[in-house]
Amino acid sequence: KNGFAQVKDLADMITTRVLGEKKQHVFVQDRVINDCRYAINTSKIERLGWEARTTFEAGLIATIEWYKGLDRSHWDPAACSRAVHLLVQLAGSQ
Repeated sequence: KNGFAQVKDLADMITTRVLGEKKQHVFVQDRVINDCRYAINTSKIERLGWEARTTFEAGLIATIEWYKGLDRSHWDPAACSRAVHLLVQLAGSQ
């Protein structure tokens, strides 16, 4: 419900789900403004009547599966590979 998500933990979840195994992350120098974790607090929106219909983890998995199911024939595989590599590098810096 409310808490914190470590960027490295998110990267682990994503790479494990996409690649089928946990990969070691490449740690790079931190950015000047670096987010080590993200606060998750739904209390304000819940006061307006909203409620979660799924857990964060289940939503992340559903999102990954949705992306995996897209027709990627028009995507540039090299650009996608660079984007995934950058995500893993950024997440690994935590």
